[in-house]
Amino acid sequence: MEVALSKKRTIKVSAPGKLILFGEHAVVYGKTALAACLTDLRTTMSIERQKGDSLHISASIIGVSHISFSISDILSCLSNTEFLKETRPLDDTTVPVVDAQVISLIEQHVKERIDKLNVEMSSLSEAPSPMTPMTNMAKFAYPTAEKLIVEDSRLVSLVAIIYIYLYLNKQDEKFPSFKFSMSSNLPIGAGLGSSSSFSVCLASCLLYQRNIDVEKNLDMVNKWSFLAEQLIHGTPSGIDNAVGTYGGVVAFSMGKIQRQISKIPNLRILIVNTKVSRNTRVIVGKVRTKHDADPINMKEKFNRIEEIAATCIQHFEDQEPNSQSILSKLIQDNHILLNEIGAGHEKLDQVVLIASSLGYSAKLTGAGGGGCAYVLLQDQDEDRENVLKSQLEKTGFECYVSGIGGKGIRRELNF
Repeated sequence: MEVALSKKRTIKVSAPGKLILFGEHAVVYGKTALAACLTDLRTTMSIERQKGDSLHISASIIGVSHISFSISDILSCLSNTEFLKETRPLDDTTVPVVDAQVISLIEQHVKERIDKLNVEMSSLSEAPSPMTPMTNMAKFAYPTAEKLIVEDSRLVSLVAIIYIYLYLNKQDEKFPSFKFSMSSNLPIGAGLGSSSSFSVCLASCLLYQRNIDVEKNLDMVNKWSFLAEQLIHGTPSGIDNAVGTYGGVVAFSMGKIQRQISKIPNLRILIVNTKVSRNTRVIVGKVRTKHDADPINMKEKFNRIEEIAATCIQHFEDQEPNSQSILSKLIQDNHILLNEIGAGHEKLDQVVLIASSLGYSAKLTGAGGGGCAYVLLQDQDEDRENVLKSQLEKTGFECYVSGIGGKGIRRELNF
């Protein structure tokens, strides 16, 4: 496989967010869940080759308006490691790994660089990071460390960029200079895959610049984007970056994709962000407490949730003409079950109530306890949709329209 630097000066890609259609929480207990890519809600990233010895990064989506790093300085701080000396051919057999020592040194360098220049980073209220708190990565890289080296989750985004850039270019005599630019129309921190879409874009851009046709090597994108997710989250499931890479709809359980659903009807949804912050760990723990107190009853509910996911898959593949009415019923039933197991919230129920009053079906998506819901848009009745959005927005919610199940990583521009 050719791994010389691409002659293309600028490379631009986009990757979708993701939505859990059915199966939340039940998947924790070994049941099947369905996840779909959000066709119209995407993160876009470009890299532009430049002269010089710097990496320039502009990414408001991770709270960084602009920062640059000297490549020579980065290499200098890693000079006593074996990382840069260990080179191997870049192909589809390469399995990227996390080097805790190198990550630690890059973290320290990034932190020192920001402190030295007093770089202004956007406040969390203005541009929250799509990344989870640094705690996960610190525990992953330093399982015995009591003090976190980096506490600002935005910093780990920069670490991921630098680490994967170095990994994919260290076989060259000279490291290329790049400008990274990123933007997204995904709501950040809402459980819709903003982190994974960032990771898929990062891996794709850096693979493209190695002259690898990303759209013909999706398995490579998936592996390298999973590395980025490891740097960001510590121990990710791999589902989110897989949806962002391959697109479509996937059925998954036990942390693995069980099948990709190839036949998907043309569906449009309205994603509603209640803007109620939620802690996934707390909600999962609440459901666990209910399960431990009444395992037989909870197992029955989890089985019913899995049946809903299985029915959805069947109707997707059968392409039945009345599939939307069937999906509407599945959505209603799944939301009720999620409330019964303890994942609900009054704001999510308010979304469902408003949608129902106008003839739509809605359910929470993700962990619940706040966060987002989605509404199935059954027709092209623009007036009715506008009324729906107006009522939801008057309540203080944010609305986003998207198709589901489209293409994953997509090349937008090469020149």
